[in-house]
Amino acid sequence: MLPADRPPDMKELAARAYALIPALRARAAETEKRRSLPDETIAALHDSELFRLFQPARYGGVEAPFRAFIEIGAALGRGCGSTSWV
Repeated sequence: MLPADRPPDMKELAARAYALIPALRARAAETEKRRSLPDETIAALHDSELFRLFQPARYGGVEAPFRAFIEIGAALGRGCGSTSWV
């Protein structure tokens, strides 16, 4: 995790999303069967700070631009479309 005073940039966030693809792909069938994200996926998204993508910076979020929604969502969708939707 990064220091609180420096949020990750788009390049870092994209790299984190792409790094999750193999694990998301491995859990995709389970995710579909459960109709919810497995705890491991939730933890990975938290650890990668992707849940903070649109959180305002003043509250410790990334405050990413809208294009991040498309780019990061597309990257996550390569592993699991349901996870990307969330």
